[in-house]
Amino acid sequence: MYIAADGWDAGLRQGDVIGPIILPLVGKDIQILAGAPSLSVPAPEQPYTQLIIKGESRYVAVVSHDCEFNEEKRNKLLVARIQDVPGNLSGEQRTRLRESNDLLGLLKATPNAKVAGVDSFVLDRVPNHFNTEQVINFATITPLPMAMKADLRATKRAEMTEEDRVRFKAKLAWFFGRKLAPAGAAEAAEPHT
Repeated sequence: MYIAADGWDAGLRQGDVIGPIILPLVGKDIQILAGAPSLSVPAPEQPYTQLIIKGESRYVAVVSHDCEFNEEKRNKLLVARIQDVPGNLSGEQRTRLRESNDLLGLLKATPNAKVAGVDSFVLDRVPNHFNTEQVINFATITPLPMAMKADLRATKRAEMTEEDRVRFKAKLAWFFGRKLAPAGAAEAAEPHT
C-alpha cells in the first residue's frame, strides 16, 4: 500500500499519512471568549469571534488533490482524520470494508453493489506509528492553512503507491456523490448513500 521512504515525493501528495498533528475538534465544548454567542449565531458587528477549541493529537491523511499544492493555487489544504476501524464490525463486514477500497473493481464486478464504508478508506498499518489497520474517515475533512505545508511534510509517515492513490481518489469521489464508471462499464454507477 505504501512506497518505501526513499522513494517519497519531495512535497505532499493526496493520500499521504502525516502526523501526529493537533487536529481541532469542533464540538459542544467550545468556549466563546468574545464575539458571537454561539457558532450558529454570528455577531454581525464583529468580523471575528475568539474561541477556545479542544484539539487532539491525531494521524491524518492528505485529502487535497496534488495540483492544489502548486504555488499560490490555494490557501488551504484538506486533511481527514485517521482512526481505528469500527470495533463493532463482524469479520465479514471488515472484509467488505477492506474490499470497498477497490471501488472501481467492485462496481465492475457488481454494478449495483452496496458499497461498505462509503465514508472510509482502509489503511494498512504503518510500523512505529499505528500497528493495526486504520480508516481514513472522510466525514472528518478539515481545512488547514497552506502555510503549514512544510511543517506537515516534516511529519509525513507514509506515501501511498500510485495504484492505491487511484483507489483512494475513486472512493473519495464516491463519498462526494460523483458518478464513477469502472473500466469496461457501459455507464457510470450512481453513488449509494
